[in-house]
Amino acid sequence: MKQAFRILLSIALLLSLAASCYLPIALAQAPEETKPAMAEVTPVATGNQIQVHVSTVDELLAALAPDTEIILDGEFYDLSTAAGYGETSTEYYYWEEVFDGVQLTIRDLSNLTIRAEGDDITAHTVSARPRYAHVLNFENCVAITIEGFTAGHTFEPGSCAGGVLGFRGSQDILINRCGLYGCGVVGVWAEQSKDIQVANCDIYECSWGGIYMVGCRDVSFNGNTIRDLGQEYDGGRLDGTPFMLHNTTNIIIEGEKMRDNYIGN
Repeated sequence: MKQAFRILLSIALLLSLAASCYLPIALAQAPEETKPAMAEVTPVATGNQIQVHVSTVDELLAALAPDTEIILDGEFYDLSTAAGYGETSTEYYYWEEVFDGVQLTIRDLSNLTIRAEGDDITAHTVSARPRYAHVLNFENCVAITIEGFTAGHTFEPGSCAGGVLGFRGSQDILINRCGLYGCGVVGVWAEQSKDIQVANCDIYECSWGGIYMVGCRDVSFNGNTIRDLGQEYDGGRLDGTPFMLHNTTNIIIEGEKMRDNYIGN
């Protein structure tokens, strides 16, 4: 009996040893979870850029200049905290009046990048308080890159009439890997602009829609998530529309050419 017990114990130890040796090999060979491939983009930066790291709103405003790459190091940029909020203006920005306050309008700039480093786009946020203001508005600008951070209106009760990113009379725009949230009526608003890429962005909780463009051409949208659009109204809910592209031509969505003046999903 003792001999049989020793044999059984030896077999159990051998099986345990084999399992302990096999387990790390099995774990090592398990395939890693793969992330969805990012949509390719075409860089719009032209020539060399001076790199400037900023941690505050005032530093961000002071860095606005041509041929500049602005790196957002801070976690939160509330534009209403600027020292000259609503009053100070320079050659490259001014505060534009809207119904319930002012919006930052960046003007006459070329070869400007505003971006954050790292994989977490929620780690850095640019925010505006007025509900009728675009968070960042660009006017007569060329070769603008917005990348790697989140932007939206402060989370406070009330309806909005402003978008998150706005463009007027601008061209060669790249919006890549950004989070654009409501209550902005749309994530991207563009007028009379061209050569615009919106890629790998999360556009969400906007009350009207994802993208609104009028009088634009040569625009592409690839790898974006547009979700949770719409708002409560008169006891019901009005769903938003992902794309509202009026008088807009040469439209590409997910690599497919769409009809002009596309409106829909």
